[in-house]
Amino acid sequence: MDNFDEDEQGILEEINALEQLPPSPLLNFGSPSRARPQASALNMALREGPVQQQPAASGSWDEEFAAVLGELLLDRCDAKDATAALEGMAQRRSQLLKQDLSQQVHRPARYMHLQALAAELDAQAATWHLVWCLHCNEMPPAGTGGPEVLDTAGMRTTRQMLADHISSDAQLTRCAAVIAWLESMADDALNGGPGANSAHGQPRFAEHEGVWLETKHRLGQGGLVTELDPDAPSRQGRSLHSDNAKAEERLMYRLWQLVRSGRLKDARALCRACGQPWRAASIGGPGGDFGPLPVGLAAGQVEEELTEEMQVEDIMHEVATGPSLSRAMWKWTCLQAAQRAVKSGARYEAALYGALCAYLPATLAVCGSWEDACWAYCRAWLDVATDVPLGREPGPATELDSKNLAVNGDVLVHVVRSATTSQGGFAAATALPGAGPADAATATVMSALTVLDGQWPAGVLPQASGGLVPPATFDALFAMLAASGVASVVAAGRDNVHQIQQHLIKDSMAALAQHLYSWLVAKDGTVTTQSAGQPPTATALYPTSALSFNSGGDMLSGDEPLATSEGLSAAGSSGLPSRPARLVAFGCHLLLGLEGLGVLRAGGGSREDAVENARISSLAEQVVAMYLSSLLERQLTALVPQYLCHLGEVMRGVLAHETLSVLTDALVTASPVPGPPIRGLASGGKATSILESTADAACYEVYHGMEYWFGHCHARQLRQQHEQGGSQREAPQGPRLGGAENDANSTVTNSLRTSIRHQEARILLTTFMDHMRFGPAYSPLARVTAARWLFYPHLRLQRDFGGSSAAQAAADPYVWSDALELSNALCCELALGSSGAAAAAAHYMLSAVVSPGFEAAASDAVDGMRLQSEGLRAEAAAAQGALESAEMSGDELGRAEAHEAAAAALAAHADLESAIQQVSELLAELSSWRVFFDLDRRMAEWSEQYEAAQAAEHGSDKAAALASQAEQLLDEISGQLLKGGWMAWGGEAPTLDSQEAQQQQQQQQQHPHNTPSCTVDLVVTCQQSSHAANASQALSASAQPFVGLKGAELYELEMQLRSALAPVIRAPGAVGPGSSVLEEGVQAQVVAPQGAEGFLTVSLTCPLGSAKAWRAMTTLAVSIVQGSLPGLPQVYVVNMRASRPASMAICRRCCLGQAVMHCSALRHARAALGGDGKAGEELVELLASGPNRSAEGTSSGLASMLSPAMLQCVLQREADTVVQVLWNEQQQRQQ
Repeated sequence: MDNFDEDEQGILEEINALEQLPPSPLLNFGSPSRARPQASALNMALREGPVQQQPAASGSWDEEFAAVLGELLLDRCDAKDATAALEGMAQRRSQLLKQDLSQQVHRPARYMHLQALAAELDAQAATWHLVWCLHCNEMPPAGTGGPEVLDTAGMRTTRQMLADHISSDAQLTRCAAVIAWLESMADDALNGGPGANSAHGQPRFAEHEGVWLETKHRLGQGGLVTELDPDAPSRQGRSLHSDNAKAEERLMYRLWQLVRSGRLKDARALCRACGQPWRAASIGGPGGDFGPLPVGLAAGQVEEELTEEMQVEDIMHEVATGPSLSRAMWKWTCLQAAQRAVKSGARYEAALYGALCAYLPATLAVCGSWEDACWAYCRAWLDVATDVPLGREPGPATELDSKNLAVNGDVLVHVVRSATTSQGGFAAATALPGAGPADAATATVMSALTVLDGQWPAGVLPQASGGLVPPATFDALFAMLAASGVASVVAAGRDNVHQIQQHLIKDSMAALAQHLYSWLVAKDGTVTTQSAGQPPTATALYPTSALSFNSGGDMLSGDEPLATSEGLSAAGSSGLPSRPARLVAFGCHLLLGLEGLGVLRAGGGSREDAVENARISSLAEQVVAMYLSSLLERQLTALVPQYLCHLGEVMRGVLAHETLSVLTDALVTASPVPGPPIRGLASGGKATSILESTADAACYEVYHGMEYWFGHCHARQLRQQHEQGGSQREAPQGPRLGGAENDANSTVTNSLRTSIRHQEARILLTTFMDHMRFGPAYSPLARVTAARWLFYPHLRLQRDFGGSSAAQAAADPYVWSDALELSNALCCELALGSSGAAAAAAHYMLSAVVSPGFEAAASDAVDGMRLQSEGLRAEAAAAQGALESAEMSGDELGRAEAHEAAAAALAAHADLESAIQQVSELLAELSSWRVFFDLDRRMAEWSEQYEAAQAAEHGSDKAAALASQAEQLLDEISGQLLKGGWMAWGGEAPTLDSQEAQQQQQQQQQHPHNTPSCTVDLVVTCQQSSHAANASQALSASAQPFVGLKGAELYELEMQLRSALAPVIRAPGAVGPGSSVLEEGVQAQVVAPQGAEGFLTVSLTCPLGSAKAWRAMTTLAVSIVQGSLPGLPQVYVVNMRASRPASMAICRRCCLGQAVMHCSALRHARAALGGDGKAGEELVELLASGPNRSAEGTSSGLASMLSPAMLQCVLQREADTVVQVLWNEQQQRQQ
């Protein structure tokens, strides 16, 4: 807030005291004095968001950008205030760098680089200020010419007429805005303020430095002038004293700087202070302190300082001399002064007067920068464009009076012309000494007559300038600058920032977007080749030639900052990212700022405008995506969700997938797995659980940001639609979970556009989880760890609402169902694995990935939803009663309202009941999986201990402990899995009600080739990896990805699968490549899955509604998993895509088969440890006629759960157990 003056600060404090609101966070960036927002726009409340919205001076470059853009996206400020804040941010960073310069003088390389950084930030600040001048400044750039004067018969001052003329011409208005921008930038540099070239401030001048005292004491000596009038040096052709000449040159340079900065009033004051009041009068002309055409800040001063009395005096003067005559004659006089100064070598005096009369040869001679030359051309363009239409408007006729020598211009013209034509020697007689030959004097007089005839500037200026006339368009302007004879001007015009400024000035947004894209994105390629089925990554979208970073997150390029002696880059120590990262951030926010102002896209409705807008949108999206990739490379993932809102659906999905992948890699790395990190970000030490890791906190922050920003943007889109559609539509409300609920009813204050779908965060997360789950390249551990994303909604409920039952019941059911459904699906797939690694990954998910208290909270939510359901049922009953009453009374209006209320209540009740049933079933299934994997883990640990004891031959105590544990495991497995009806309620064949069956029959008649079906897809490979030597190594083994086959191995597996399926084929129908028709109408295919090289997919399909075909399909899937088909090799199921009933039926048979095998092994081991065979003796009975329901729906025994090989193994173990028990009894009898 140092950049605000005391008046503004007082206004701000007064408003804050009245409204009791904290000041806007935009003030932290420093608001530029040259672009002061209105006080009412400065006071905006700061609300809590997912990303820190209160950046301090030490905040990072990207965080400050995000904070300003966040305020804009949240509609807490308008785009004008955001533009001013972004300019202030660049200025403040530049000032900090300049303050550090004084301490780096002894380090030349670092000093030069910090100086270049400051210059770069100044250029960015200048660009933001240009945007503000062109699109944000509500005051006309040329003002209004001062206050209106009443009772003047409609007469107005020349200044007012010129201001009106400029405001009515869009091109001239833009030209005046550019002049105001250039003058304000020069003013800052002149005063040592923001953007200043030095910190020395204003030069000092003596009180009478312009009086030529030294020349006065030496008149006529050594070639000095003999007179002291202002025209003496040019008239006599003699010089001033050297001290006076230096002072004159110094003064002229300062006056040129002041005029260049639009501070004509200060220039006139300086002339008077230095003893040259005549020069003050000459540079002010008829306009006085403000000149004939002030723009920018000078125009604002006119509005503040001019009074009605001053306006009346100007009107009276213009009536006496004609409204344009005095202006034209003054400019002609300035032209003569400039030409004489050029001849005498006074460059800055010539430029001073040349700038006042649009005499470009004199002005351009001192313009060494692009900004100076652009100002000279624009100022001349505006002056000439306003002089021409103003023309000569004669005043009222006035007779020549000997006592009153005031004459009208017409009389003066007549007198001068008569004297010129009647006296041939007039020119020679009027030729002044030292003014040149007589023909020059004659040309001067004839030039004056031309001006008096009203032909300024067309009749005089082009000839005097040698054909160098001001431009009439911006294209001509920049062509002249490109053809300038000054190398620095030409080089600066080719600079990228100046190119951006040129596009902004020309209002060519399509060219601007194209330039930014070409500048920031690689020109030698766009997208690299991706594997089929794999989403493109940021590296694929933007190759390393365009986006390359070093290990510290800084981008590398040819203009990378020089390293210091300590090995640190100057950019990094200054708190700024590397130059390419800064430029892409600048380009991204420039386009978003222009979009917020509503000027990025054309406003017309023509087809050409639509095509151009589509092109601009595409290019702008690419630039924003480039910046997002930069954030990801520099690990600034917390800022990503906010910028995802500005992308289209496809690009948003790509960048969101990349973000989630990076964070998931870090989450997997944080898993407590022995050994080196798997891949991804360095964790810097592993936590005992991912719930305690910083990676989990980073993931939650990104999820929270996605929910917050997507929720706000979706609500904002609804508000925009509501505002466009009028008051007929109901105002939208905030989302039930996620998003800026407090901002749901705020007013849209800018033109930023987003295309966020309802529940966008959920869509992106579930899409990413599908990719992780069905991507063979991901290991079991990576899959279960990625499931953590779907538990963050519950975590947010816990943190935001303290886990209250009301909040849990009010939350959308997907908070529970998505996480439960994925967890159960992963358990199903991992349960089909034949190694301990898959089971270890499942146990890790259930113990370390699932949030503590999640299932209890979901159960509480179900109870709360049941209460809501009862309320809805009562509401529907009440509405039904009201409907019956209305029907009996004949109240048609009441009948319609009651019918609508009853229908709404019944629909809400049905939806809620469906959600209750879904969540309840998923909770029961997850509880069953907990039982299974807990017993499986304990079985693996016991087996490891038993094998170790057998090898070490421990004593009886160890054997007794193992025997006790074996009996306990036998009882629990038998009781909870085999006899407890584990998942007996699931796995039923899907049925169709009468209406669905009728619809299916009609569809089949209409489309006989499109029969609805059920499908089970098994992605398999040979069992080549993920084997663990013992239970302690199982989790490490689960971190290894699945091994794909290549070449002959893959072909051999495919042939073996086809051969194994051949015996169950009734007729080899020509259904397609790799297809066959099975006995019960089941189709089978063996294909190579797209995007999963090295794996095979066995696809089984049966008609929907056929229970017999469905059972045949699930039986065949179980046979493939268990390897019971003749000739089928041992395969490993990578993943399974099937409906929930089919998955449960397949897993139930496979898991109960494993349980039978565990019981058989435990019985045999217990007998080997001296048991009597009574533990688990009911296993044989269960195999024959157990109470468990089979996949066929009958009450057959557990034997149906086993493959023939498994059943043979169990029977052999039982025989061995009997033999071992008999041997044990014999040993006991002998003892």
